[in-house]
Amino acid sequence: MLWVPAFVALMTGAVDVGTIFAHKSNYWSVARETARQVARHAMTESEAEAYAAEAATFGGVTPTTDVVITATDVTVKLSGTADTIASFEVFDILDGTEISASITYTLEPI
Repeated sequence: MLWVPAFVALMTGAVDVGTIFAHKSNYWSVARETARQVARHAMTESEAEAYAAEAATFGGVTPTTDVVITATDVTVKLSGTADTIASFEVFDILDGTEISASITYTLEPI
């Protein structure tokens, strides 16, 4: 009976870590796809930000989205905080920890 609280804490912690890794993987995938589309001139900066925010919304959590287009490349950055992503918030050390993905692609010639 003494091990039940420790086991429950361990299991909820594992769920939180798994959820955070799923979000991080989703951020990378969406940032990569958004940067690819912008590099091919399929979207403008504002369209790309709206697309990335919608596509990266996972489990009801929408990340902060930033798309920067320069003369030669495009950078897409998605970020969120671990404490908003985690379901159980077992680990207090996650408070304020940023989960992010940043991808840079070279713009294709027109």
